[in-house]
Amino acid sequence: MLYPVAVTATDESQAGKPSAGDPVNVVVGDYGQDTINLASIPGIVKSAPSFIYGFSGTDTINGTGMTGALYIQAGTGGATMTGDSGSNVYEF
Repeated sequence: MLYPVAVTATDESQAGKPSAGDPVNVVVGDYGQDTINLASIPGIVKSAPSFIYGFSGTDTINGTGMTGALYIQAGTGGATMTGDSGSNVYEF
């Protein structure tokens, strides 16, 4: 099962003038055979940087439709990783 996590930071270094946070996607698979289609996960922000962890197993990680930077860590086992128009970083 996949759980999307949205992280928003607020900088309140200037009293009474907090700055807006920027969205970041974090997607974590499990130790089995994962099929992760990023753009279809409810609540995901397609233009935000995304950190994807597939862990072990034969994973399919698909970033089609995403425009933010993708940082994909597949783990051990065979994996198919597909990025999109943003910057893509793959770790095996």
